[in-house]
Amino acid sequence: MKKTNQSISGTSFHTITIDTTPETLLAVADKLQADYFECNDGQDKTNFEFMFETSEGDVFTIYDWKYGHELIMNERITFNIGSRDMSIAMTAKEELTKFIVEMQGDAVLDRYIKLDVSHQNWLDQIEKDNDITIIN
Repeated sequence: MKKTNQSISGTSFHTITIDTTPETLLAVADKLQADYFECNDGQDKTNFEFMFETSEGDVFTIYDWKYGHELIMNERITFNIGSRDMSIAMTAKEELTKFIVEMQGDAVLDRYIKLDVSHQNWLDQIEKDNDITIIN
């Protein structure tokens, strides 16, 4: 996962979401020096929109949708993932989840790698241990 200089034109929602906080996504964007839109007043369709690309170079966005109020920065909410297709959205979710875990400390990530479990079990364990929800 990395910042993008690509156009986000043509991306849309493909039912893939991630539950996290605005402050976590801001930290991700800051760490990657990625672009984002912030107008956290509840007046627009989104308060936050973040632009990234996968390790394969596919552009995606992360955004809240029509909450209609200012978001509390440490409030856990559901963010939509916008991309050019569902496969990219799923990859984006996986890469973003891994990036968030890495930001919380390499020791946390190492624990899951050493478990040598299936991909889905690995994601389930990350959800449980880090109080995040990964919705497919």
